[in-house]
Amino acid sequence: MVRVLLLLCLTLPLWSQTGQTAYVAQCGNCHGPELNGGNEAPPLSGAGFLAKWKSRPASALLDNIRTTMPADRPGTLTASQAAEITAYIRSVNHLPVADPAPTDDRAAPIVPAKIEGRPIETLPTEMPGNKPAFPQQTRAPYHRTPPYKITVLADKMPAPWGLDFLPNGNIILTHRLPGSLHILAKNGTLSPLKGLPEALGKSFGLLEVALDPRYPTNHRIFLTFFDYIDGTNSNTNIARATLDEANLALTDLQVIFRGIPAIPTKRLGGKTGGRIVFAPDGTLFVSTGDRSDSPPWTVAQQLDNHLGKILHITAEGKPAPNNPFLNTKGALPEIWAYGIRNAEGLAADPTTDRLWEHEHGPRGGDELNIIERGKNYGWPTIVHGIDYPGTVIGEGITH
Repeated sequence: MVRVLLLLCLTLPLWSQTGQTAYVAQCGNCHGPELNGGNEAPPLSGAGFLAKWKSRPASALLDNIRTTMPADRPGTLTASQAAEITAYIRSVNHLPVADPAPTDDRAAPIVPAKIEGRPIETLPTEMPGNKPAFPQQTRAPYHRTPPYKITVLADKMPAPWGLDFLPNGNIILTHRLPGSLHILAKNGTLSPLKGLPEALGKSFGLLEVALDPRYPTNHRIFLTFFDYIDGTNSNTNIARATLDEANLALTDLQVIFRGIPAIPTKRLGGKTGGRIVFAPDGTLFVSTGDRSDSPPWTVAQQLDNHLGKILHITAEGKPAPNNPFLNTKGALPEIWAYGIRNAEGLAADPTTDRLWEHEHGPRGGDELNIIERGKNYGWPTIVHGIDYPGTVIGEGITH
């Protein structure tokens, strides 16, 4: 870390002169070539940007860019690219491109207060006048947790996205784009698995990997993936395969489900969803994102597509027999719940089997939901945040 910060301070002034080329190539498609924002991404100049970043050090912006950009391959920028882009953005906003040397009398950083039983976040919500529907809906109380230790098992991976634990303690994990599947052994060895390009083609991205509940006897795994076509992502699809761990290979890979429409929109490949949770009967719950631009389209509210939904299918890819819209005219039978923006967190309570979902919401509108059969979760009609360019979504209805 000391070497990185020293390098940043010494070279950022030079990089600010060459950063425009790197910015346009890596970030301009989403945030605009002039840093003025895009349909989905906020502007990186002006009052809104300065309100968030003016008081923060250059190293904080560098770290944010390094870990989140570019949107379709986060974490793949080189150190030089990240530093050049950081310097360029700060110079355009008339901010020092390097952090000042530390002094004993500089102001201490503002740290949110952690008071037992009280919320950490105290800033006003993004949407003026937004009020919670019930106490603690948007300001949960802080509770001290036991101390924990972080152990690095693997690093320098381009874009790890999903993982599951094999019975022997090894980890099977995905890299998002370009899609690849690996086994991380307990000794730290990371080994790629064979069999994916031959079955899915040369250009695809991987999301979730999940072991069949009967994996110890059938060695079956499930994957969510997308085809990468002409710079954009297809809808979210589901495949299953047999894992031959001894030979580091997949066999019998079959695509059991493809989302409709196949290519939702020609845009950056965000909001894919893709999480998998197994029900007690062995059926699968799968999340999909709505893939919308700004302002958001209404596909999540429509039952004739698989965008912005929680799906419920069998291990063969067929609609689960207890799905709510099997007999609804015009509705796709795999849908379990709808009105979802982008569920990239999905988990079942091991005691109650209740399905929990974490949703990447709009600006200031992330959600934690309990998913129930046939329910509409509101997006984009009912929201608690605003659109990323700063505008109200729809009529601004919160309840």
